[in-house]
Amino acid sequence: MRIFFQLQLKIFYRQISSYVAAVVIGFLNICMALALYISIKVVGGNNELIKTPEINRIFRGFMIFFAVASSFVISAFAMQTLFYKYKSEGIYYVMHSKPIKRSKIYIATILAGLIVLTSQTAIISVGYFIGTMILPSMTWKAKILSSLTFYLGCWLIAVFSLALGSIVNNYIQSKSYQFAAAWVPIIITLLFSFIATPPATKANVLHTIAPNQLVTPVKEKPNEDEINQLAKRISDPRNNTFEYSIENKLDEETFSESVNESNRNLYRGVYWADPNTYFSSMFFLTGREDNRTNEFMYTKKYNYTEQNFQTALKNKHLVFKTIDTDVNGNKVVNYYTLSYNRPLINELGSIKSNERSLLGNYLKNAGTLKIREQIRKAYIDIEKNLLSKLNSLYDDPNFVISKNITTLTPLTLLSNLAKIAADSKLFEIIRDFTVDHTTFPNDPQYDKETLKKLTKSELESLSTNPTFSNFILKYNLAKQSALLYLLVKLIQDKANGTLNNFNYKTIDKYLSRNSSLSALKIVQLNNNKVINFGTREPLKWYYALLIWAFTCTALITVGAIIFKKGNLQ
Repeated sequence: MRIFFQLQLKIFYRQISSYVAAVVIGFLNICMALALYISIKVVGGNNELIKTPEINRIFRGFMIFFAVASSFVISAFAMQTLFYKYKSEGIYYVMHSKPIKRSKIYIATILAGLIVLTSQTAIISVGYFIGTMILPSMTWKAKILSSLTFYLGCWLIAVFSLALGSIVNNYIQSKSYQFAAAWVPIIITLLFSFIATPPATKANVLHTIAPNQLVTPVKEKPNEDEINQLAKRISDPRNNTFEYSIENKLDEETFSESVNESNRNLYRGVYWADPNTYFSSMFFLTGREDNRTNEFMYTKKYNYTEQNFQTALKNKHLVFKTIDTDVNGNKVVNYYTLSYNRPLINELGSIKSNERSLLGNYLKNAGTLKIREQIRKAYIDIEKNLLSKLNSLYDDPNFVISKNITTLTPLTLLSNLAKIAADSKLFEIIRDFTVDHTTFPNDPQYDKETLKKLTKSELESLSTNPTFSNFILKYNLAKQSALLYLLVKLIQDKANGTLNNFNYKTIDKYLSRNSSLSALKIVQLNNNKVINFGTREPLKWYYALLIWAFTCTALITVGAIIFKKGNLQ
């Protein structure tokens, strides 16, 4: 058997044609990376996008099907040589003059095939690695690790093709082998890709929406480390995590309903038979976030209890609760938190020209590294230049509400809120923040010194002037954010975070209306208003390996039985 094994390897490696398929596919890997680079940076002229993680997702996402198809092709080319070549080079007569057991022929061929496929997949993986070097979005660690997992995934698919070929080669001639062992599996894999496309498209939409519905409680007077941690979380909720808390709402249905609807698809029932699934299980052992939209979405109940509420109060989070009774006399308790409103943080905390549209830059760059960095900086700016000043204002003994230590009722709450809104010092904080974050490049007469002298009536009268449309929008955004912040501080300060005999439906309407144009928002934490949203891998890597090993072993065993009983041709 050893001699025949060595002979099989010699037959394969001595032919230059044995390397053609792998070399061509490896070169195509390089070409695809180069084409992506050219289309984004050279033709598109986007120097920032080419450096973002989105490029990794695009490149690696496309490589899934291409790598699977490539693995079937190189395996079919290689095993065609090993299964058939020795029969056409006179080895048939040698084996009859010096008999060798059929089982040994089969085992030697399979072992030779494993070695050959190891070298062939290494060649195409080198092409993938060179391709990653073209893309500046990948770190060196990511390039190396993803190349190794790419190699592992390709090898698994190639060996599966070998196992499949160990059966079909007993029934077909050499000319038909490539079609049976490569093109048929590729066509089937392509069908699986088509089936997976609609749910993946819907998932991509939901993954874009979810970060903007992030629920992150505002903390009163956070320290520097806490500010930096919150900045990272708000700018990129999905960083190093595959589950986070979001508001459970969309325009016409809840977010969880939309996820459940998306999950009701054909692919969820057949993914286990898709070769792409097994390749992805290996390929995304590193850089799993690049495959997020191809993973299965889920939602989980967000349990918020009285204990959570008391802990939040101790940790200085801005939370409160309302207590009311329903028509049957049962006590109804609802919990709320002041949370950051991610889409509007950048609009409030970034310096913008009076000529740029509100949210225009955000919508254009949503999800990119650029907007995440802008959100991070904007949050830090808001925390240090607006909220910190609001804290100082609230702690001022002369602040308008410091003398009104009364029991909070719906009437007194609104009365105090009106007093806060009318406070002259609060107006100055909001006005100065707005002036510092708006520029008039084409109207130099509107300098900061002049604008900071505007009275409240003068500023509000500018709402009819088109030149100040963005200025007024930012002013109202800052004003509404400040009022919500001070409102929750008031509830915690005067009522220990508890509003008794408050109609929760009325409160919900009021809070929802006043959170619509604010960088802060009040979110109800119970009654399924918040959920945990996440994704999971369709198949864990260890399950993928077990299924692969069992399937390949079974196919090779069946092939051995058929080969042993058949006639040598």
